[in-house]
Amino acid sequence: MREPTGLLSSGNRSKDAHMEVVFRRTDPCGQHSHLSSHSIARSLRIDRRTVQRIQAWAQEQGLLAGELPDMAELHIQVSAFYAKAAPPQSHSAVEAYREVVVELHRAGHEAAAIWQRLQERGFGGSYSAVWRLCRDTFCEDGSFPADC
Repeated sequence: MREPTGLLSSGNRSKDAHMEVVFRRTDPCGQHSHLSSHSIARSLRIDRRTVQRIQAWAQEQGLLAGELPDMAELHIQVSAFYAKAAPPQSHSAVEAYREVVVELHRAGHEAAAIWQRLQERGFGGSYSAVWRLCRDTFCEDGSFPADC
């Protein structure tokens, strides 16, 4: 029987925890483990709801009964699980004003002044949104990323 620890080497903490939860379905002697999701979560330092979600996935995949697939196959299955769970991407309120921000930045305005000018044009977003757009759009010396 495989040991429940020491086999994880993906370098990704959440994937490693996922694999660990799957392996904790049995103890080192091959007997069914009766560890609660709370005790597994505590030992892995992850939320118990994450353990429950992983265990539900493992049940759907048939990993909680019978022999486990080899580590390579298990890593492929876990990677596929995480690929589906990508978080939704948010869109910035200032994105609609990108051309104005670029124009004002080229004219020498900094983020605070750009934010004030955008408010005059009806922008209701935060200064932080403008600052992030400036940070992500321009290099430290004020040039565009292609010119850095």
